[in-house]
Amino acid sequence: MSMEEFARHLPGTGGIGIFRPVKDETGLKGSYDFEFEVGIVGRPGPDTPADSASPSVDDSGPTIFAALLKLGLRLQERNIPLPALVIDRLERPLRN
Repeated sequence: MSMEEFARHLPGTGGIGIFRPVKDETGLKGSYDFEFEVGIVGRPGPDTPADSASPSVDDSGPTIFAALLKLGLRLQERNIPLPALVIDRLERPLRN
């Protein structure tokens, strides 16, 4: 898959600890085939206390950050502009 596709699918890959959108900024073109293993990270639930240190982690594998670093890729948390749909007003439909 392309790096753009890989970045787009990372947040949808269950249990790896990425809960935000990922944008490819590698500039790499073409298709890639790679393999890596990661430990499972649980999403913080609604009952998780606000002062909780972090989501639950299964230590059976490296984090997604460490696994990708071994491949020469680095995930970096940054604020970047992303397209969004904003609903700024709602009106009830008129009766027929």
